[in-house]
This record gives sequence, C-alpha cells and structure tokens, in this order.
Amino acid sequence: MANFYLKFEKFSIIEWIIIYICITISIFLILYCFTNCLYEKLLIIIFSTSKSRKMESRTVTAIQIEKDNMNLVQPLIAKLDEQVKLTRKSQTDLSSKIQEVSSYLKEITDKLDRPFELDSYARKLEENNARILNVQTTLISIQERIGELQRNIQKEAYQTKEACNLTTNS
Repeated sequence: MANFYLKFEKFSIIEWIIIYICITISIFLILYCFTNCLYEKLLIIIFSTSKSRKMESRTVTAIQIEKDNMNLVQPLIAKLDEQVKLTRKSQTDLSSKIQEVSSYLKEITDKLDRPFELDSYARKLEENNARILNVQTTLISIQERIGELQRNIQKEAYQTKEACNLTTNS
C-alpha cells in the first residue's frame, strides 16, 4: 500500500496539472456528447408530432395529446438549457485557471537559471484551452438552438390553445 502512495508523490505539479486538465476535458466531452444526444432526441419527438399538427380537423383528444407532449418536452429543454449554462460557466472558470497556470509556469521558467522543458507543457495547456473554447462555442450554438426550440414550443402551445378555444366557441 505504501508503494501506491509513493508513486503518486513522485508526480510533479506539472504532471498533476496535465492529469487534471485531461480529466476535465474528458468530462466536458462527455457532457457535450450527452447534450447533443438529448437535443437530437428532443428534435425527433417534436418533429414527429408536428406532422399531426398540420391536419385541418383537430379533435379534442389530439389537442390534449399535443398539450401532454408540450408539457413533457418543455421541462426537459429547460433542464438542458440550465446544464448548458452551468457547463459554459465552468468552462470559463477552467479557461481562466489554465491562463493562470500558464503564466505561473512562464514565471517559473523565467526565474530559474537552468532551463526546464516546460514549453511543451505550456503548449499543451494552450491546446487544451483552444479545445475548451471550441466546445464552449458549440455549447453556445446548442443553447441558441434550445432557446429557439423553446420559443417555437411556446408559440405552438399558444396556437393550440387558441385553436382549442375556437373549436369550443364554434
């Protein structure tokens, strides 16, 4: 058991930073894939029901099914939107931490008399920062699509409600 702890103590701070960054990036990629998959499933649900909405004669049961679908999808979209916001916030925090570590490594290499090979680590940090920014822009576009989807859901729910009111008044 002692050998296990000694192996971890032999890691330098740079190796720990790289391990931390790799784990964080893999978590963000998993979140990104999960949100993309969920978004595609939501689109399939919404567009599969939109064909039935185009029919001229709507019955009360069809309108009720449509309302149930809207009530089912709307909380999922709101939850997904909140997760995207939290992921974007954590990405900006991670990006600022990467910049701090990069500047700290630069200070260390400037102060030391004998040169260490930290340039490759700094380059890896910058590459990871670029990947995080790429994922962040993708999440922003997903969030914009989710917002548009929410607006469309609300618009169709309003139109359905109006159609229901017109059929009951006639």
